[in-house]
Amino acid sequence: MAKSDQTPNADASNEDPPRVAHDAPDENKYLFFGQLGKPHGLRGGIFVTPFNRDTAELAPGFKFIAWNDRLGPREAEVKSVSLTDKKGRTAVRLSISKSREDAEALRGDRIYIPWETMESLGDEGFYYSQMVGFEVVKPSGDAIGEVKGVFEAATDIFVVRAKGREILIPVVKEIVLGIDAQARRICVDLPEDIAEANENSKTKSASKEE
Repeated sequence: MAKSDQTPNADASNEDPPRVAHDAPDENKYLFFGQLGKPHGLRGGIFVTPFNRDTAELAPGFKFIAWNDRLGPREAEVKSVSLTDKKGRTAVRLSISKSREDAEALRGDRIYIPWETMESLGDEGFYYSQMVGFEVVKPSGDAIGEVKGVFEAATDIFVVRAKGREILIPVVKEIVLGIDAQARRICVDLPEDIAEANENSKTKSASKEE
């Protein structure tokens, strides 16, 4: 009788372990800042594309989380900045990139920064664009509505959905009193003229429907 072959299958022993996908950082706690792009040079330089081309955050000492679903989150720091091109991409050297191969491996990674590290949240239009879904309240705490969009212009404007209508709120310090990123809440004090303008807009819309 032939002996059974007890030798393990060589192909089976060399199979790659199943891939585990890592969840992205919680966007209630981390701001999705931009993305890492193609390598720059031979010594680990890499292009960064921030959502806001005018951001001043990209400077030596800037710390962030680099993330992809294969490796998960990794801490990184900008060591030096080389240039910013016409497309708004900035070439930097990172603490986690020592060679062109390192930079290539980072290509496509997302960049996240903790909300709590933002000392002046909302100073630039980029941060306002992250506030879609935030609750808008009066100083008394009474709810007004929810941010549905942002017009980015000389003066940014929150488009707020409130009781079946849209309210347009200029993003200026006299009106927007505070932004609580952790609670996803914006406190506003609407001047009478803006409140009346929005109320008149509601009345005109109702008249047209009739």
